[in-house]
Amino acid sequence: MYDISGWSHGLLWGARTDPVREAVAVPVAPVAAAAPTGRVEEPGTAGWLLEVADGSDAAALNDLLAAGAEVAWTRGGAVVAPAAAGAVAEASDRHGAVFTAADDPGDAPLEPVTVAVAGAADEVFTLDALGFELVPVSTAVLNGGFDWSSVDVLYAGSGLVYADLDADARAALDGFLADGGGLVGRGATGARLNDQAGLLEATRVAGRADANGVVAAAAGEGVLTGTGGHTFVYSPGWFTGLGEGVAVEQAYADDPLVAGHWRAGADGSGGPDAAAGRAAVVSGTANGAPVVLFGTEPLFRHHPKGLFAQVAQALYWAAAEAPPA
Repeated sequence: MYDISGWSHGLLWGARTDPVREAVAVPVAPVAAAAPTGRVEEPGTAGWLLEVADGSDAAALNDLLAAGAEVAWTRGGAVVAPAAAGAVAEASDRHGAVFTAADDPGDAPLEPVTVAVAGAADEVFTLDALGFELVPVSTAVLNGGFDWSSVDVLYAGSGLVYADLDADARAALDGFLADGGGLVGRGATGARLNDQAGLLEATRVAGRADANGVVAAAAGEGVLTGTGGHTFVYSPGWFTGLGEGVAVEQAYADDPLVAGHWRAGADGSGGPDAAAGRAAVVSGTANGAPVVLFGTEPLFRHHPKGLFAQVAQALYWAAAEAPPA
């Protein structure tokens, strides 16, 4: 296979798809402007509720934070903005976000999140599109001296090897994590950094390197929401040997492969049967640092838009006191 071998707008974007099995007459006309998808209902006693369910919601939330709105987490992966937040209508119109009435004021105040990002181009592009303040880092940047006080959380997906840091850079990163700085790791890079920094007790098992496609998954009982149903993998990974306090955020289904290419290797290892029921995304706090590790590819080439909120929620949680699960 030259490129990815399975895709679905319905399963990975959250798009509504209606199969048409018979000929139908459809009136057509040129589209002058897309109909608005956002909505702002009458506020409740606490203001408005925004469910952070996809990338558009995360972008709307980051707009509110940038505008200085006093936003707080509530249960179930949502945030509450007070009725005085003048940026709500603009965020809804710009991003198509839906704000409903909120009567619970929320539990944990949320501040703007600045991310030190060591990632591939698609990851950086997507995180920027979601409205996060980004500071690019790498092994070389950290070895050159880096001020960790300017960021809230580290995203590690590519280009950062803990073992290659010099003594000063390693001590600075360790200090950031010990002081409560968060880590969101993706793939082998994120899992290796977690291991070498002595954080979560979780062993990443690598699946077949060229496997990719849509997989079925089940939501776990961690701090993230909306992680059930389906996700996307490329060189899939899963986690075993989970230590005390490590939560499963998402697990592969008993029959994971929905569409794509994922066979076991020549030695019989690394196939979907080996991943069945295993943890695909895990979280926990270790040595003071909130950590989320992804064995999936929720930002892949800026395509699986229905999965972006998983990473956004992970960054919000890892950057601050955890929102209630």
